[in-house]
Amino acid sequence: MTKFFNGVCIALLAAPMAFFAPAASAAIATDQISFKFDFDNIARPLSTNNSSLSGYGIGEIGLAPGISLSMTASLQTVAPTSTVTAIGAVATQNYNGEGRVAKTLGNSDGGVMNLKMDTFLVNNNFSAVQASSTEAAAGTVTDPTDRFKLNFGDFTVTGVQFDYEIFPDAECSMGRGCGPDMTLLAGTQSVWHMKTKPSDTIDPQALGVTEFMTFDGVTSLTFVDWPSEIGIDNLVITGCVVAVNGRCGAADVPEPASIALLGIGLAGFAATRRRFKASVK
Repeated sequence: MTKFFNGVCIALLAAPMAFFAPAASAAIATDQISFKFDFDNIARPLSTNNSSLSGYGIGEIGLAPGISLSMTASLQTVAPTSTVTAIGAVATQNYNGEGRVAKTLGNSDGGVMNLKMDTFLVNNNFSAVQASSTEAAAGTVTDPTDRFKLNFGDFTVTGVQFDYEIFPDAECSMGRGCGPDMTLLAGTQSVWHMKTKPSDTIDPQALGVTEFMTFDGVTSLTFVDWPSEIGIDNLVITGCVVAVNGRCGAADVPEPASIALLGIGLAGFAATRRRFKASVK
């Protein structure tokens, strides 16, 4: 009888312990993912040097279709079905506010100078670049020039952080008494705004890193400028393929390891019961 009692206790203890087994390592659709885009693998096949596109100081550039392909390929390393579509963006390493600033996202990370040139995104406010696009040739350009947008397919974004730069221009430059600004829209909601300080001695410029921002899940991020150009680099996002009520998190179901351990506990209980019956006979 004592052996039966001990066996029952062990089996009953093993069964509830199944629910405390370590979670399986395989990610599921609702799991939150953190990913960083540094943009350095974006192809920049169009040269603006010594051509009709010169004068902007943007060097070799990549347009929205190439940006979309590169960002999609990067994101699919952690979310294989997800996509990114860029609208109104240009990839560059060289843009410097048409000569108005020396420190840019191309030669700095978060305002700290680095040894290599990074690729970063700016809004396509360059008339000659717009005119060179297929859409412009067809007379169907509708993208606004004061912003660029990243649309996410099969992925919900719940948080973001990035390096930013706000460039001055002739309309809002040294001594003008104004300060260019930048706004981030998560979906349609404004979640971040930065305005530079007017200056009589230097061109008003802002260069830095945002805090990490969280919000209910969205499928688009829009970076809005006034009055000329803004840039971003080192874009970190969090999110998931399937959000529940705008939130990401592990699914509330037993993991395979837990189910297996529960089965072992019940099997132990059954075996102990059979041995007890045999001993009674």
